[in-house]
Amino acid sequence: MNNFFSKIIGRHLFFVCLGLLIFPSLVAAQECPLGRVNDPAPGACGLYLDQDKNSICDLSESEKTTCDNQLSKTDSVFVEEVNSLKPVDHRLGLITIVLLIAYFISLFLLNQKKISIIKHRKIWNWLLLIFFIPTAITSIVLALIIEFGWQIKFPVDLSYWHFVFGWAFLVVSFFHIFWHLRYYFKKISKIK
Repeated sequence: MNNFFSKIIGRHLFFVCLGLLIFPSLVAAQECPLGRVNDPAPGACGLYLDQDKNSICDLSESEKTTCDNQLSKTDSVFVEEVNSLKPVDHRLGLITIVLLIAYFISLFLLNQKKISIIKHRKIWNWLLLIFFIPTAITSIVLALIIEFGWQIKFPVDLSYWHFVFGWAFLVVSFFHIFWHLRYYFKKISKIK
């Protein structure tokens, strides 16, 4: 059993390091996950926190708040503009960690001979395809919207889902590339 874990850590050191780099960003959220500024009570999400009792979510609170905790009309327009421009948290760390855990579970099952190497690769090739298809479709739709200036309202934010599926596709593609590194190095050495 110890040999199994040393093989995993030795062979997949890159993915372990990637997970360790991303995990702290999940734990130490200091800003609003929705990118809001001065989000009033009851808050736009379930993470509403108001320790200073000013009816503004502490995670979204800007550095400068008015003395009476009331926003003037000019300030609220400014806050709406900031809310629409501030980047949204796409939960990239969470997606990466979930995929890494799933990959290590599949490696564990492979090592325990519960699944074959073919099944292991099929699972991850299917996931690669499953994450690629929405990424490609949203890419095409967003490109057409930008190119032709279409004013189409979708029930979901296409750019958000494009980014999320694209990130998952990228992470799974690293697994795929990692499997074939020897192939690429053999081709490069033959060229020289």
